[in-house]
Amino acid sequence: MKVVLDTNVFISGLMLPSSTPGQIVAAVAANVPRDANDNMVLATLLAGKAEFLITGDEDLLVLATDYPIVTPADFVRRIN
Repeated sequence: MKVVLDTNVFISGLMLPSSTPGQIVAAVAANVPRDANDNMVLATLLAGKAEFLITGDEDLLVLATDYPIVTPADFVRRIN
């Protein structure tokens, strides 16, 4: 799911984590890389409309339930 948060919702969510905006911010944050350096990799996957992101990076692999991210071994099994 793709969402855009209004600045007020975002700031409210940060200030009041148990509020409705806070729950929204937490849900959105669950779908972003834990390592900020991986944002560009995830953005490339999405912008390029790639079928798979092949990686061994655990920070990206934890997002595999939301994005088409697989390990090299998983990808080889798929193409064989």
